[in-house]
Amino acid sequence: MHDPALVLDWEHRLRSDVDWEIATALGQVAAPALREAMLDSTVGGKRIRPLLTILACVAAGGRIQDALPAAAALELLHASSLVHDDIMDNADLRRGAPAIHKKYGVAMGILAGDALIAAAYRVLQNSPPERMGPILSTFSNCFLALCEGQSADIETPGDVTAESSQHRWMVERKTARLVEACTRIGALAGSGDRHVVDALGRYGFQLGLAYQAVDDVLDATGDEATTGKSVGLDARNGRRTYLTLAYPSADVHAEARLIITHHTAEAMSALDALQPSEARDRLANIALALLRRRS
Repeated sequence: MHDPALVLDWEHRLRSDVDWEIATALGQVAAPALREAMLDSTVGGKRIRPLLTILACVAAGGRIQDALPAAAALELLHASSLVHDDIMDNADLRRGAPAIHKKYGVAMGILAGDALIAAAYRVLQNSPPERMGPILSTFSNCFLALCEGQSADIETPGDVTAESSQHRWMVERKTARLVEACTRIGALAGSGDRHVVDALGRYGFQLGLAYQAVDDVLDATGDEATTGKSVGLDARNGRRTYLTLAYPSADVHAEARLIITHHTAEAMSALDALQPSEARDRLANIALALLRRRS
C-alpha cells in the first residue's frame, strides 16, 4: 500500500464506510427536522479523526471493522462540538457552508448538537464487547474534557501572565484529548496490549497539541475561501491562543511554528514503540503533514 494512489483509494473506501455508519445512525432519528440538521452537520470535513481511529486499530494489530463504530462515534462527537462551538462563537461558516445555527436557528442547533452526542453513544455500543468498558470510559472522559476545555476557552481573559499558565490546560482538553481518544480507542478496539494502547494514545495527544497550534495560526492568517470556515474569530472574541497568550514574543507566528514542530516530533517518537506496518507509516505521514497544513 506504499503506492500513494492505493493509499488514497483505501482511505476513500474507509471514509465511505464511516459515512455509512453515520448515515445509518442518524437515519434512526424520528424527528425529521432534527434529523436533517444532524445530517447537515456531518456533511464535509476531512474525516481525519475516524481515519486516525481506524489506522490506530490496524497499527495495533486489529481489524478495520472492529474500529468502524468507534470511528463513527468520534466523528459524531466532533461534529457536535463544532455545532456548539459555532453557536458560542457566533460563526457564520463551517466547511464552506452556513453554520448549523445560522441555517436552522440557535434552538435547533443546540438540539442537533446534543442529539449527535446521544447518537455517538448508541453507535459506540457496537464496538468489540470484550473491550467495551475501557472504550466507553475513554470516550466519556474525552467528552467531559472537551466540555471543560471549551468552558475555559470562553472565559473572559484576565492578566496575560496569569492566563497564559492555564493555556496548556485548556488546549489539552479542548483539542488534544479528543485526538488522543481517537488513537487510544482505535488501539483498544484492536489490541489488549496496554503498551501499544498507551503508545498510540501518546501519539494522538501530541498530534492534538500540534493541531491546535496550527489551527490558531490559520485562524489568524488564513482566509475563509481556503479554510472553509469563519476566520479571525479568536481575535474577535478575545480568545486565548498560542499567538496571544501562550508564547508572547516579537514573532508569535515563528514561536507557534516551533511548538508545532516540537509536538509533531513527540508524536513521531511515540510511534517508535509500535511494530513496523503500513498503518504506522501512514500515522507518521499524517503527523508530518501538519507541518504543511494550510486549511
